[in-house]
Amino acid sequence: MWDLHYLRQLEPEDFENLVAHLFNLMGYKTCLTPASKDGGVDIEVSIEHVGLSHRWLVQVKRYSNNVGVKEVREYCSLKYRELADGVIIVTTSRFTKQAHEEAAKHNVKLIEGPLLITMLDHYCPEESSVSKSSLPKADFAVNGEPVIGRQLVMFEGSKIMITLTAEHLYFEKLTGSLLSRKSELLRRVKVKDIVGVHQESNETFLVIGGNNIEIINFVALKNEAFHSTLESLRPLYLRGEHLLKMEKSGREFVILTSRRFVILGKNNEHSLSINLKNVAGCEKEKSGALRREKMVLLEAENGIIRHKVEVKDVSEWMDLVKGALQGC
Repeated sequence: MWDLHYLRQLEPEDFENLVAHLFNLMGYKTCLTPASKDGGVDIEVSIEHVGLSHRWLVQVKRYSNNVGVKEVREYCSLKYRELADGVIIVTTSRFTKQAHEEAAKHNVKLIEGPLLITMLDHYCPEESSVSKSSLPKADFAVNGEPVIGRQLVMFEGSKIMITLTAEHLYFEKLTGSLLSRKSELLRRVKVKDIVGVHQESNETFLVIGGNNIEIINFVALKNEAFHSTLESLRPLYLRGEHLLKMEKSGREFVILTSRRFVILGKNNEHSLSINLKNVAGCEKEKSGALRREKMVLLEAENGIIRHKVEVKDVSEWMDLVKGALQGC
């Protein structure tokens, strides 16, 4: 069965290809219009019989919000400008009442999300499983791990899919067209290795534990709820080492967990990593011409080693460090 959540995550080009494929299965000839020359037309569909032919212009809208009268009025003009028999607007959402009224005046056919799902299930039911299998399947399908969520993200300069289960996060690069999708597993992260999740602007940072702390960062595309989905995994990893505080300081990340204090560079190189069991305490210090306040971490190893750290709120960091030390 097809579903709207999946359709809304498709790339615009993939969604256009899918709608064109649907019209093909319905018996129409279809022609996708190049994006740079579409003039508001995504697909041209036509049907020809001896003595009778029809040509329709199709505009697709992969929306979550309702399509209003303004958009419908804009595409109504296509019928007259392009001398077409009619216009069809396909969306993954719904149309407003005013949009329906405007469309009826100009012989514009509206296909809303629920109707689109019905049509897909009727004309290409087998391909729903093909299309959804284009999402990461890797080991979670083999091991029977239930999927909690999926999200398209920008990761290391490429658009990939992350699939969340209760046990793993799968990072997969998708290639090929919608109905012949191939996937390449880039990385698999165990949920139990997650130390915490940090959100900064539109960027998400996963803090991964193990022998060395590591940061995986990405930007989720068109889904504000994804961070909440990640947060739902907290009960699964809070039993072990967990993130207490993290902030960006210049080109570095300052990280405090329940077990260690770490400063990471841009490429996950460690400029400082101290087990909290080796921390004797912390204090404030003003230094430099501007007498800026810094936190000084006192590492007890063959004497006392003083590590000066720049953070935004020294008092807050010191309180968190002292609290973490009491828990060690």
